[in-house]
Amino acid sequence: VVDKIVAKVDNNIVLESEVQKTYIEAIAQSQQGMEAPNRCSVFESLLINKLMVAKAEIDSVVVTDAEVLVQTNNRFSMVMQQFGGDENMLAEI
Repeated sequence: VVDKIVAKVDNNIVLESEVQKTYIEAIAQSQQGMEAPNRCSVFESLLINKLMVAKAEIDSVVVTDAEVLVQTNNRFSMVMQQFGGDENMLAEI
């Protein structure tokens, strides 16, 4: 077997090779003064990272250019009302 899927979180997968690579990197870092983790904690960390990526994809909000333009114009109008509609006074401030 070249590689295999060891976990799936939403549309994200964790490969055995990914766990092994991360574990080896963690061991290398532990030689530089950090405590050596075990494979289980490395696997857990990878799962948490994939879970956070999946949650971020679900929570992401798409905003169109038109919505940004409308909100910008509304806020500009509110600021202009605060200054009595005088653009010169606003520019000075």
